Parts: sequence; structure tokens; C-alpha cells
Amino acid sequence: MKTLILTVQSNGNGGWRLGLSKPDSENYFTHLESVRFLLSNGLEINCNAACGISKKKSFDFNNKLLSKWIIENKFDKYPKESPTKILFKLTKKGAGKTLTYVSKKNNSKIKGIENS
Repeated sequence: MKTLILTVQSNGNGGWRLGLSKPDSENYFTHLESVRFLLSNGLEINCNAACGISKKKSFDFNNKLLSKWIIENKFDKYPKESPTKILFKLTKKGAGKTLTYVSKKNNSKIKGIENS
């Protein structure tokens, strides 16, 4: 199990998405791969890892239900140029991948996170 940090980003259409770092994009996902998200309140959605036409940038996850979840949890409310970071556990079962919500990342050092 691996802990990943996803960053809240505007999707440019009045909604929100979650972005991955370039190393995590390259190491754990493929372009347009379907990923299951297990979010708080039992919400489960499927979303594709995408990065636009170039396929050279890092991936993001963009979905209307995901945007709604970000807004409901106020993850879209952050100081200018300091977007919210959210911790997710990545698990693999067969060919499928799941990102399970853990918590909002604090700015202080995070203890107890295992990266394996």
C-alpha cells in the first residue's frame, strides 16, 4: 500500500479536480486508466487518470461528483497559491486500482505514513 498526496486544482469550468505529482503519475498510473475512489461518507466513484492531449504532464482526476465532494468538504477553500493537499491510500487488486481517502494533509510533518 502506498500513500499518495493529491492536490485540489480548479478544472477551469467552475469545478474542481485532484492532481497527482509527475513522479506519482509516471510510477503508478497510465493515461486514461480508470481508478476507483473511496471517499468519505461512503461515496464511491470511478474516474480516469488524464492529462490532456500532450500526455506529458502529470495526471489529474476530474469528475462532477468528485468536484462536488471537494466543495462539500471545503477542500476548495485555501489561501492563494497554497492549494489543499489530500492524502489517499493506493491499493491494487488484480488490474484495478483504488484510491481511498485518508485525510486532509496538514502543513506540519506527517507521522505514521508508510510508503511501500
